[in-house]
Amino acid sequence: MRYSATDRPRARAALELIRDHIDPGVAWVFELIAFLACMDGVQEASLAAIERLKDFGPEFADWASRWSTSSNPALMTGSLVRATVGLCLSFGIQPNPKPSADAPSA
Repeated sequence: MRYSATDRPRARAALELIRDHIDPGVAWVFELIAFLACMDGVQEASLAAIERLKDFGPEFADWASRWSTSSNPALMTGSLVRATVGLCLSFGIQPNPKPSADAPSA
């Protein structure tokens, strides 16, 4: 899989579309917007998403401690996995740990 410098901004734009037009009540959308905006140095978008997360309760209130790479890189990785799975489950998409026999191999 090739990585492109436009992947993160495009992913954030897709999440913002979900936030603005599909469902503004999914905390994981804001969690991932904050992460992607932070990675790209878009402080205004990151801070706005982090502020909005506080409305979802104490579980989401301390964004910086869950996403900081300075103290424990594994913590950020876990937060990314948790947010991605949470987002999928919020929209009824269940990750399948066992691919079907018909799935193409990598």
